Amino acid sequence: MARFFCFLLLALFIGCVERHENPPTELILRGKALGTTWTVKVRSPVPPDEENLRTDITAKIEENEKIFSHWRPDSELYQFNASLSTNPVSVPALLHQLLEHAHWMHGQSEGTFDPTIAPLVNLWGFGPVSTNRLATPSPEEISLALQKTGLEELEILPKGMVRKKRPDLQIDLSASAKGEIIDQVCSMLDRWGLNHYLVEIGGELRAKGNGKSGDGWEVALENGS
Repeated sequence: MARFFCFLLLALFIGCVERHENPPTELILRGKALGTTWTVKVRSPVPPDEENLRTDITAKIEENEKIFSHWRPDSELYQFNASLSTNPVSVPALLHQLLEHAHWMHGQSEGTFDPTIAPLVNLWGFGPVSTNRLATPSPEEISLALQKTGLEELEILPKGMVRKKRPDLQIDLSASAKGEIIDQVCSMLDRWGLNHYLVEIGGELRAKGNGKSGDGWEVALENGS
């Protein structure tokens, strides 16, 4: 019995020494996408391969940016917005899913959530064709932009098809695409076996495990005053 307790104490001692010698280290990766920035913070006793992790994260974001970006001329959404066709068109499954979700959110919010506000986003200086964020649009400009909005002008069809009812209709999925990409990046980090991370894209966040404090992750809101 005494020998058993000696082995038990030795095992506990070794475990404590290992934990002391291998404190979690924090790795911070940053980049740009979707007209904004992204940050991934990872804490792990065994640091992941930084180069390979950055490559995987960048590839995942790039894969989605080619679908959802309304800034990149080669993206699926940009090309859909640029087209004046009112014929049914096929879109990637992820884009179709987000458009279906946007339609559901539109109904749940009684029209408050509206991804067809791209003309207004551009008008106020926050879109890909914006020129001046300092100038306040005139009532006439706002009224004209509003005439180009309305989710009822977008028809969600089966089998990955959608159709514009209005040729100049434009979609802005900034309110949901970043969250979708964050979820995919987090799933990838889980596959890496990482249990403590914070993923942020353009101010949207998702976290798992603990940060430096050991009690969740600390985040702050910028003082806009």
